[in-house]
Amino acid sequence: MQAVREDQHNESAYVGAMRCHAHLGNWVKVQQVFEICWRVLASELGAEPSQLTNRAYEEFAMLCCGHIPGLRGHRQRYVA
Repeated sequence: MQAVREDQHNESAYVGAMRCHAHLGNWVKVQQVFEICWRVLASELGAEPSQLTNRAYEEFAMLCCGHIPGLRGHRQRYVA
C-alpha cells in the first residue's frame, strides 16, 4: 500500500496491492483496496476505476472465491 499512499490516483498501485492480497487469499483486503480506489477516484476526480482495474478485481475475486461475489451491488454503492 506504500505505492497507493504515494499516489492515490495511480490505479496500477491499487491493482498491485489487490494482487498481493489475492495471492495471499485475503479477499477482504482485496475488497477494501478496491473500495478505497473507487472512493478516491469518485470523490477527487469524478471518475471510476478503469476497465483494466475492474477486470483485475474480477480476476482476483475468481482467484480468492472461485466466483465474483456481490460485484454488481458493490459497484452500485459508489455510483453518484
